[in-house]
Amino acid sequence: MSAHIVMGMGFGDEGKGVMTNFLVHHHNAPWVVRYNGGPQCGHNVIHDGMHHNFSQFGSGTFQGAHTYLSKRMLMNPISLIHEAASLSDTMHMHITEILERVMIDPRCPVITPFHVFANRLREKKLRHGSCGKGVGELSSDIAKGEKIITVGQLSSPSLVKMLEVIRKRKINELRKDGISLKGPEGDALVNSNIAEELASAYKKFLPFLNIPEDPDDAIQAILSLNVVLEGAQGLLLDEDHGFYPHTTWSKITPEWAVEFLDEAGYIEQREWIGVTRPYQTRHGNGPMMPGIDLRHFYDEHNITNDWQGDFRYGFTDGCMLAYAAECARHYGGLDCIAVTHTDILETQPMFNTISNYEDGSGKFSFKFDPNRGLNEMEKLGERLKHATPITGVAIADEVFDYISEKTGVPIEYMSNGPRTGCQFMC
Repeated sequence: MSAHIVMGMGFGDEGKGVMTNFLVHHHNAPWVVRYNGGPQCGHNVIHDGMHHNFSQFGSGTFQGAHTYLSKRMLMNPISLIHEAASLSDTMHMHITEILERVMIDPRCPVITPFHVFANRLREKKLRHGSCGKGVGELSSDIAKGEKIITVGQLSSPSLVKMLEVIRKRKINELRKDGISLKGPEGDALVNSNIAEELASAYKKFLPFLNIPEDPDDAIQAILSLNVVLEGAQGLLLDEDHGFYPHTTWSKITPEWAVEFLDEAGYIEQREWIGVTRPYQTRHGNGPMMPGIDLRHFYDEHNITNDWQGDFRYGFTDGCMLAYAAECARHYGGLDCIAVTHTDILETQPMFNTISNYEDGSGKFSFKFDPNRGLNEMEKLGERLKHATPITGVAIADEVFDYISEKTGVPIEYMSNGPRTGCQFMC
């Protein structure tokens, strides 16, 4: 019996989906636990002729695994229904059978359309980088102690009133921050009838959602067998330790994976797996030194959109890898690395590596500091944007030694690309 925790070591898009898919198969794990993040995730898996961009369902679904959305998962019931419909078409199963494969902790906070509308209106002005899924707006509500709705409250007779409180709050917040309400999102937000319509829709969906009466008992049953805990996004986007403001409103560290296991009294083996490509990637704005453009090589499933911005490729950054590794160790652990997309070596045998940086103040590198606040992280991010990387070269397989050296752990898993599964490195 063991728990395998999957974490992204970069700015997301590392290949956590294909790694989760492999681990479920290799360990015959019947459950995948989503321990952080929300529906902004896009974990692509291609398996047995099927392809899906997993958002709220675990990436082991094609292998037959069920999904548990933990109490820290920000979930959107409407998006979940849409994702189930897509999986229904892909897997040739009835949508009710698909929905039976996901169990939702009743303590999960609910992302409403009001959070989504506010998120998109805010992003149009600020351009910090966003998936446009409302995660930041709900996370902000939670951080400020505002009233939210949990999954267990979707059956409440007061649901319309609760939704109306959120709608009016979002309007007031946007106006206070000088955010325009023009456009379709603003029109929907000021619609006074939408709360009642939304409550009606939620109650229609509710009978099809698998919500345990006693989540603690459900978790104990899940942890009685091998389990994979699937993390969202990448450690370099963490709300506290990423390069603010180009971060996500979620804890990407393994802190909540530890909480999930510890609260259940889990004493079995834990394997902490950091996932990375041989190079860096990220969407939109924020610090990352540009590398060779690989769009000609990969048919990327990550596309540019209005909210996330361009998909970028970067150097193999030893400073960033070391930083992410220390962050993982501080909050949970790091036992090994999984490197995905290794087929790039077939056409790109040489990689630029970054050992440290240089600017007007001289050479500098940066170490993880759990006490560094958001102001300091913002200053560090700005410094990195304008710094010059001090680069080296890693030829072919040397890049694996470089990644292992910088993270301080061995590489134990590898995969060739988005269309192939992982294999043990011999």
